[in-house]
Amino acid sequence: MVSNLSPSEMSTDFTGESLGMLSNLMLAQAQYLFYKKALDAGMKPVVLAKIAMQVAQYFAKAHELSQTNVGLKAFDGAKFANVMLYHSIYFAAMGYFVLGQHEIKNVAEKTKGQGLVVALLKKTAIEFERAKQVVTLIPSNYQDNYNAKYADVIKLRDKAIHDNKTIYFEREIPVE
Repeated sequence: MVSNLSPSEMSTDFTGESLGMLSNLMLAQAQYLFYKKALDAGMKPVVLAKIAMQVAQYFAKAHELSQTNVGLKAFDGAKFANVMLYHSIYFAAMGYFVLGQHEIKNVAEKTKGQGLVVALLKKTAIEFERAKQVVTLIPSNYQDNYNAKYADVIKLRDKAIHDNKTIYFEREIPVE
């Protein structure tokens, strides 16, 4: 359909950026529900991590598209866009966290692999640090969840570092 309206007269809702953003947002939300279901069902950590990373990518794309249009960027005082950005970072962190928790169990069984645990938990903490600058810009219910999860991550990371320095003495493995 071709509109006779000028771009400034057209609703932001019908722009290509908005439609692309909403499409990616819906994919992110659907994939999040699958992640939650998979988590509750106890699926393998590698699968959970891949799903979490895909959720992060969909939210990142939705956020990116929300920044290309002035109307979308400013919608709801930018809270809407910031929530998408927060989720993109949060789910990337959760992908690393799930793997880190799984590797802790492997270390308990095999008494090796602590270097990977430390690296995964450090990467998780780095992602949470990235989220720190966004979490103050979004509603407080997100902040409460962030603070609780971040505290868990830091506690686990610090314990993993301590254990590696005192028990395992393994080299950290680079994580991308």
